[in-house]
Amino acid sequence: RIGLDDEGQEVPLLGAAKLTTQAERYSLGLLGALTEATGDYDQAVLFAGRYSHNIGERSDVGVIWTHGDPDGVGTADTIGLDLNLRTMDFLDDRNLQWSLSGVRSTSSEEGGDGSFVSTRLAYPNDQVDLEAGASYVDEDFDPKLGFVRRRGVKRYDADLAWRPRLNGELVRRLFFELEPVLVTDLDNDLQTAEVELQPFGVQLESDDRMGVELSFNEEVLDEDFEIAEGIVIPTGDYPFTRGGVYVRTSEKRPLSIRAELALGEFFDGERDDVELELEWRASGWLQMALELERNAVSLPEGDFTVHVAQLQLGLYPSPDLSWTQYLQYDDVSEELGLNSRVWWILRPGSDFYAVLNQGWDGAGDGLTPTSTRLTFKVGYTLRL
Repeated sequence: RIGLDDEGQEVPLLGAAKLTTQAERYSLGLLGALTEATGDYDQAVLFAGRYSHNIGERSDVGVIWTHGDPDGVGTADTIGLDLNLRTMDFLDDRNLQWSLSGVRSTSSEEGGDGSFVSTRLAYPNDQVDLEAGASYVDEDFDPKLGFVRRRGVKRYDADLAWRPRLNGELVRRLFFELEPVLVTDLDNDLQTAEVELQPFGVQLESDDRMGVELSFNEEVLDEDFEIAEGIVIPTGDYPFTRGGVYVRTSEKRPLSIRAELALGEFFDGERDDVELELEWRASGWLQMALELERNAVSLPEGDFTVHVAQLQLGLYPSPDLSWTQYLQYDDVSEELGLNSRVWWILRPGSDFYAVLNQGWDGAGDGLTPTSTRLTFKVGYTLRL
């Protein structure tokens, strides 16, 4: 979290430096930055470093260290260790992976000392793909330069997939998948339970795909939750079930389509989601995509509907030059945003970027410019 405050506003950088190096047995990355005092933020010196050392042909052990607090008020450190063991020889020719990581945060402020521990076992293979993990997050775990989705929880999850290959004249393979997730507080009281099930999915020889998806959920709210402006879901226990279907045509065609429909319960009401994406590959140098999404929520506390539209345009006149545009609008914030980027590869490892970010407010009668930012970047790689 360098360069943005808690509200997503810019914190100017007075200067920064990055060093990366990679050798046969190890890799190292260092980043240092000095941010300017702005608003409630004091000037801060921030640092992040990562070292990874290979073990055998496919495994590694690593350490990460961050120092500094983006708000500049106090001092903070986060140190983490991770171990990743991988083999391609399990049961003679199968993949097996196991990872273990632990992170400790410390802070001069009260309540910033906490820990995070996670482990994961995976069997990622072609027709059978199995994965399971568990993690523990302290109430006071607070990595100042990182992100934490939820504190004071235990999380257990798995992904069990069977994808048999038929290799017939019409059907290439089938998909069956089960993804359970369980989140509790540190006293083992339920917060979230979710089971996502794909009882049937199919991939045709044309690479077109379609399938059915179901989800069984239970959310326990220990305080009122404002899901939209003026619409508050009360404290309580909410079990709900949802279902949907999807169709995705092959990207080998000049025009490909992705359509998804999900219906069903949502907390103590209902929610209908529709997504549609059209991607047109006109040629090797011109690509366009349009994505539309509609979420309609009906609750006893009130109804609301969200529409999101995104348009992408890519121009690729040569392998070394590209110009991409991303335009997005939603009718909740009523904001239109444009990201336009030119990327020129001067030579392998050396690049030039020009990026324009433009925002407009559409709440009035027309579009009112709200922000404009033009950034240039030159990257040069020196190999020794």
